[in-house]
Amino acid sequence: MKQFGQASAIRCVVVKKMRSQKAAIEQEKQETQQRMASLQQEIQSLRALHQQIEQLLEDKTKEAAEREICLENRLSNLQQELVQKDKFFADEVEVCKGEIAQDLLVGFKVAVEQASSLHPSLDFSQLGPNKRVVNRQLAEE
Repeated sequence: MKQFGQASAIRCVVVKKMRSQKAAIEQEKQETQQRMASLQQEIQSLRALHQQIEQLLEDKTKEAAEREICLENRLSNLQQELVQKDKFFADEVEVCKGEIAQDLLVGFKVAVEQASSLHPSLDFSQLGPNKRVVNRQLAEE
């Protein structure tokens, strides 16, 4: 019976040790499950953040493309406006040249009239707005 008592005692110790190991394994399993749940939540959170970033990137890319189109249109409009203004100013320069030439002719005629009134005996018919004095002689330009 002594052997039966020893076997029973060993059995009790083994059962106690197994229960202790089982509790430790259950505790580790529970902690692992908690870590797993926490990691899954973090993964979901990161996926949501990734999706937000992707959407923001897509929105900003569209925004940038729209802005680029606006700027290209603005540039095109400014280039057309510049061409129109260049043509306008070129035309204005030609008009001004004509007006200046006309004013020069009128001024020359007025000067000849004034000189004729001061010196009626002199012949001013050889004078011209396009003539220069070269070696004391009138010459065409």
